[in-house]
Amino acid sequence: MSIIEKFASVEFVPDNRIPESDRHYCEIQQAAYDAARAGLQSLDKVWCEIVARQQDIYNGLAETVHDKLRYIAVAGFRYDCIMETLENTHQEFIDCLTRYFNEKYKVTLSTDQIKKTLLPLHPDRFWHDTQAAKTYHENLRSLRIDYRSILDQIFIQLDGRTFDERALSEIKETCHTAVWDSYNHKPKYILKQDTVQFSYGCTYSKWFSNEHWQLTDSLKSVLRGVAYFETGCFDCLPDAFPKLLGWGDLGSPLYEFPSCRKIQRLKLFKNNRTDIKFASKAFASQFVSEYLGTIC
Repeated sequence: MSIIEKFASVEFVPDNRIPESDRHYCEIQQAAYDAARAGLQSLDKVWCEIVARQQDIYNGLAETVHDKLRYIAVAGFRYDCIMETLENTHQEFIDCLTRYFNEKYKVTLSTDQIKKTLLPLHPDRFWHDTQAAKTYHENLRSLRIDYRSILDQIFIQLDGRTFDERALSEIKETCHTAVWDSYNHKPKYILKQDTVQFSYGCTYSKWFSNEHWQLTDSLKSVLRGVAYFETGCFDCLPDAFPKLLGWGDLGSPLYEFPSCRKIQRLKLFKNNRTDIKFASKAFASQFVSEYLGTIC
């Protein structure tokens, strides 16, 4: 049976856990992964036949291995590369799909955990055992991963939540981590009416007559939470937020948000304090309760 006939005989059952667009992407990657593996295996077989033919021709002659292969020496090519590439297709496949879902849904799924589950165990302690090493490579080269097995592991990591629920949970966890001192378990913020004050949210410096303002990474983490709190969208940022979350100098210690409904102002101070003023005390309290937390 030819490679094309083998692909034609495979029956694909749609995975209804994900939208059609995601399933289409996974199926394309599955086809590319399968074709790459089949092609590399064919290349390995053809190359071994070429080498064997050359060695048969020189049989009985006092030639070195290098001399026997002089006519098929391809510049920059190593036979080992074929097998190394074949073995690496599994990791590339897992990385590709996991990266796709991480980027699309703004989550941080672990590729290492998926690889640990789906790939043969690396016999680190048994490299002196040639049989263990041989078995490991044979298993890796004969392995085929179905994209649905990767999805199984992704949904295990979601732990019953949707992608959006996982993404929001990660935003809130990051906000909480950013504003609590892990050593003394005390908050690094104060809620005063409609304003949340952060003790160390920015840096200030002055060079000649030029003032330079920058937000700390912790405050940027909080602002990402504020952005979702305001918009309810993972890909939407209120006006001025792209600049605030960037890496350049802010140029000003005061930012107003007239088009926002829940937040009004961000103010930076030379002593590193940073204030976020909300549209009401209720909004400020809600943000603190849901994103920052009242206990460590």
